[in-house]
Amino acid sequence: MVQSLSQFGIAVTVDEIIEGYQAVQFVCSITNDKSFNSVRALKKNLWLDLEAHSFLLDEIADSNHKRFSVTIEKSPKRGVFSFTDAMKGYETSEESPFKVPIGATIRKEVYSLDLGEIGSVAVAGSTGSGKSVLFHSIINALLLQNNPEDLQLVLIDPKRVELTLYSDIPYLHYPVEVSYDKSADILRKTLLEIDRRIELFAKASVENINEYRKLEDREKLPQMVVLIDEFSDLMHVDPNVMESAVGEIAQKAVQTGFNIIIGTSRPCIDVYTQKILNNMDVKVVGTLCNDIDSKLVIGSDDALVLTDSGDMLVLQKGDSKPDRIQVCFMEEGEIVDRVNKLKLN
Repeated sequence: MVQSLSQFGIAVTVDEIIEGYQAVQFVCSITNDKSFNSVRALKKNLWLDLEAHSFLLDEIADSNHKRFSVTIEKSPKRGVFSFTDAMKGYETSEESPFKVPIGATIRKEVYSLDLGEIGSVAVAGSTGSGKSVLFHSIINALLLQNNPEDLQLVLIDPKRVELTLYSDIPYLHYPVEVSYDKSADILRKTLLEIDRRIELFAKASVENINEYRKLEDREKLPQMVVLIDEFSDLMHVDPNVMESAVGEIAQKAVQTGFNIIIGTSRPCIDVYTQKILNNMDVKVVGTLCNDIDSKLVIGSDDALVLTDSGDMLVLQKGDSKPDRIQVCFMEEGEIVDRVNKLKLN
């Protein structure tokens, strides 16, 4: 890379090499009068010279256009970041019982989302990208840290593939739903409960769920987490109802103690509409088939260079660019064992 850039009059030093689970990042500085714009103009040349399947070029903020990073696929041996590794040494906080580790950064540090502060998440990724594994990581981290009286799940799985594994656990607010018609009804009931909670807060002279939970004489209100796998199937049946319901739930989620997490392998504009995406606090993408879908969800074509198998980008509201993570890996047998124990209890 240094040699390649020098041929175009750009002097570069490699300051740091960071080895992640599936990627390697080179942190570089420009040492002559050139800027990052000169490097960016040679992106395709660099990609070809490095002979990398995956290539991501980023400017480092607050570097006066003099520093950048290049991230390429780790080859030939990739590492695995397991769910067990993520939970090992992870301290459950009574103040943040809904904070869940979902993966590891390029520096192999645990990456978490606090669902007590984040109301909505949209996930997009083609088959094998790690979308389903991400769902399982979120669900299982929540199950390990909360009791059924503090946490209730609403699982909708029209494909009948992933979320039906959790049938009959005591955390379910409704049985795992696979019907298109009943899914819409469940979302309507969810909105009714949200409105009921808002009225409850008003009577108690509080503004949100956190203030309400501090009151002594109060109704027990569990955190309600709605997860919808393959959201595109529902949008194709009744797009107006689904768009309206998901958008409204997302808007009021943090205030009322709700979360809505939706996933799809086909994030076209007819599925992840602007109304839905504008209300999402977090957007997560794995490998996608085209740059249009990637730009729709995270505003760039960076998803095209991901290496699948849990290599994902997470864009949180307010951030200018996404974080790259390796999602926790879970064996199906691990999930089944945990579910069976919960059923026995």
